[in-house]
Amino acid sequence: MGIKTDMLIRKVGLADYEILIRFLDDNNISEIVRYFHPFPFTSETARNIIYKTKQDKYYVALFDDRIVGLSMLRGWDEGFDIPSFGVLVDRSFHNQGIGMKLTQFSLTEAKNLGCKKIRLSVYASNVNALHIYSSLGFKEKSCTVIIVNGKPDTKIIMVKELE
Repeated sequence: MGIKTDMLIRKVGLADYEILIRFLDDNNISEIVRYFHPFPFTSETARNIIYKTKQDKYYVALFDDRIVGLSMLRGWDEGFDIPSFGVLVDRSFHNQGIGMKLTQFSLTEAKNLGCKKIRLSVYASNVNALHIYSSLGFKEKSCTVIIVNGKPDTKIIMVKELE
């Protein structure tokens, strides 16, 4: 399938609390959290994202009043100068271009916020994500062989210069 043209991407808002809980709950499965685990997929996380975030930025992709993707630029609330990027696409909407669109949107937002660069981590086994990041100019800075769910994988740290 192609990129959804009637999808809306915007900053997460107060009214998104209930649909964010549903999105996290729907995607709290091993195939998803194996690759994306910056936080637990709980209502408390949704509450923190909606109500407690100060400088970190979260964005949602919406289709038919449903969150189909979430991206983030975070680390500022913990005092980091370079934000960490992450993107999660609803398991029912994989391979439809949503991850690419959310990533491009987040890169534009980061640049507009004055970021000089952003970083991310990705597993080598997450071939689709690795391809997207490489195609958008992220460069590998380091890699570490780790064990994930009892199997070896490589955690890759990538950085993109925004200047």
